[in-house]
Amino acid sequence: PEDKRRIGVTLSEGGFSEYLMPDHIAGILEALYPNVDKFGFLKKMTAAGLPLDKPLKDYSKGMRAKFDLLCALCHDADLLILDEPTRNFSPMSNPVIREILKQYGGAVISVSHDRKYIAEVCDIVYELTETGLIRK
Repeated sequence: PEDKRRIGVTLSEGGFSEYLMPDHIAGILEALYPNVDKFGFLKKMTAAGLPLDKPLKDYSKGMRAKFDLLCALCHDADLLILDEPTRNFSPMSNPVIREILKQYGGAVISVSHDRKYIAEVCDIVYELTETGLIRK
């Protein structure tokens, strides 16, 4: 359990019911991870332009992707596992996400088709081909 607390994850389908409100999810995160501050998390959501008065089902795809990334980062994980972290982001949001990940101090394992993201953020790149993984 302790090792699992050191990992942050974004999933292609998210991990929370789309009917939950942000304050409920913040409470869940606070209960799961001892170092999460519910009100600090909600403040980060507001700073990221995410509404606190709507359930997740009312978020756009880009808003949901941003929310998922905030959840993965909320508990100071040592390792992030990200599935298409720049999916659904507008061209204006992508640089912000890339900068957040460049400043992140831990290790990141990421799957992405976004070549600009890969070039700017990743130190070691493997490409999946028909014959297997190739280090780039």
